[in-house]
Amino acid sequence: MEHIEKISAGPLGQLVEVANNICLEPIRCHWDGTLFNGHHRENLNLDSHDIDDLRFKLGFDHVELVQSTMEEKQSIQLVSCTGNLKTLSVTFVFKLSDTMINGKIRICSVLDQSLDSTYKLHLTNVKIKSVVGLYIEEDSYHIGHIIHEFLDARISLLYKSGSRMIPVYDKVQDKSIKHSLVQYIINNTTKNSTTLIESKLKSAFDLMSVSISMRNDFSQRDIFRIHTKNMKVAFNNLVDEIIDATNLLLIQTVPKVSLPNISVILNFKKVEKKCFQAFRNSLKGFNFLLRRKSCIVSMEKDLIVLYVPVDFADLNIRFRQFIIKHGEVESKSSDIEEHYKTEGSYLTISIKKLEENKFDLNLLEFKIDKFIFLDTDNQTVIDPAVRLWINSTLEFKVVPLIEEMFEKYIRLIITTDKFTKMNI
Repeated sequence: MEHIEKISAGPLGQLVEVANNICLEPIRCHWDGTLFNGHHRENLNLDSHDIDDLRFKLGFDHVELVQSTMEEKQSIQLVSCTGNLKTLSVTFVFKLSDTMINGKIRICSVLDQSLDSTYKLHLTNVKIKSVVGLYIEEDSYHIGHIIHEFLDARISLLYKSGSRMIPVYDKVQDKSIKHSLVQYIINNTTKNSTTLIESKLKSAFDLMSVSISMRNDFSQRDIFRIHTKNMKVAFNNLVDEIIDATNLLLIQTVPKVSLPNISVILNFKKVEKKCFQAFRNSLKGFNFLLRRKSCIVSMEKDLIVLYVPVDFADLNIRFRQFIIKHGEVESKSSDIEEHYKTEGSYLTISIKKLEENKFDLNLLEFKIDKFIFLDTDNQTVIDPAVRLWINSTLEFKVVPLIEEMFEKYIRLIITTDKFTKMNI
């Protein structure tokens, strides 16, 4: 807090407020134009209307959305932007245009007849909050990291059965599964839009000079650079201590994390049937959470909010027993481990100053974005098509358990005296 207070005080604080407007006004005025279509767009296939294949399980059904295409490119409207250069952060809110996606749907069902048909996916009212963390290099602002949060989104997913259009959500009763499914679909169908947002923002800030934003007051500019650098170091050290303490607590307590049974069954013609079933599953290696980049320090009302990019380097999933079937051929095995990592994950911590050297810390969110399979000796044993489904199933079933467990342990850590009574 000390570093933010120094930046906020006196002539420097006044100049920083001026710099906020100087930096953000061009973005407000030219967002819909071509000014920021700079070199960051190179090698990005942002004009493609194609969507990656999506896979998810609903009860006993395996649902696959393939050959998916947007009817038209999503437009991105800038709703608001709030700068706080005291902490080198800027928050943007964007609204995406309503979009229709068409493609083919495959439903492999244990209970009903399998289906190949077409589908329509309608995305509406998609709003994205993009929190941008900046750093200063020489006389330029640069983007260090951007975290996107979906504030609102609605989807309608229908597939054709005979002459009728059937809503997929009729099959979903559990609210948490429905929420996870919406998040999964929105994340994967808006990748081009979030990539374009990042590209345009990077181009915009590359054009900005720290000196010009501070009216060429070079003395105050240099003080500003020193204080913001020290502020980043202080908050990065704080979150590193929180992460290290959480990892240590997990090592000491060695919690047993049991995972649900995994069942993937594809191609229900008897001779083509592919099946993977795993039982008595458990998770290991969850005490290796690492901070990947500098945290984003944002001021939101009376709170300091830290957005911390983190990832697991190696998560081990142990299958105590599993069965693989290809047609009539069945093989059984036991005690194998598979390795996974995460990418694009983050945790969000709020800090409220109660009095001198006394703070209230709260974990607002721990979010795992991508759950990625690492090569292992077992990959040749499992059919590639089944492997895709195992990964998707684990993403839905395992990721929420990891998030829930880590939230529990981080909350235990941040309520200790070490973090509620500190000098920062």
